[in-house]
Amino acid sequence: METPNIKANGPAYEKGEHRYGVPLDYVADKLSNAILALNALASARPELASELHQAMHYQLVAFLGLNNMLGAANDRELPVRILRGTHEDAERWIQLVLEQGDVMGVHQAN
Repeated sequence: METPNIKANGPAYEKGEHRYGVPLDYVADKLSNAILALNALASARPELASELHQAMHYQLVAFLGLNNMLGAANDRELPVRILRGTHEDAERWIQLVLEQGDVMGVHQAN
């Protein structure tokens, strides 16, 4: 699987917020597990890939948005690549987002 050219949010997607609640890295972890679970289901049952596409799309958008990388969600083929890719491909993509992303938005503030 090719490494995607991931870009940060565009200005239209940014808003400074102060919040209290569940840690956002916890939410990111749960979303990454959901992405991996859909990838595993698509690998085990390839005939379901088209039915899983929309669910994968929304999970990827949420995960990318949470990591301040929503610009990468414009890649319309991303859900297909993650669904068709290996478990290792999906894990590598998630790790790339976690390394380049920023759950807390601190890079934007500085």
